[in-house]
Amino acid sequence: MGLSVSRNEVEIDGFEVTSSWDINKTLSAELSYSKVNGDEKAQSAEQFQAMNGFSIAPSKLTAQLNYDITSNCHTNLTLMRSGGKDYRIQGKNAFNRRDVQSYTLVDCNSQLELEKCTVTVGVEN
Repeated sequence: MGLSVSRNEVEIDGFEVTSSWDINKTLSAELSYSKVNGDEKAQSAEQFQAMNGFSIAPSKLTAQLNYDITSNCHTNLTLMRSGGKDYRIQGKNAFNRRDVQSYTLVDCNSQLELEKCTVTVGVEN
């Protein structure tokens, strides 16, 4: 009567592209994009189906600007866009299978390095 564990056959592929630039001595920028696809087939199933959101995240785009105001004062602005993805099977909600809506986050923070500590102030979306 023990615990029974089944393993699904999975196929996962994807990519991530990252680029960064030093625009000048005090300003730099970064850009990245990632996308992953995954399908799974249960042991008793005849065909593959899309994997759920626990395993496969929606696509993501991130852009960041970094500015060194002085040698001990830095600030950055980050924009992150997560794409939407419908994880439902035949349009029906189930455990970890929902229609995930896209969203955008904008974060800004600054750091001031003092003699004995660092002060960080930020606004996160």
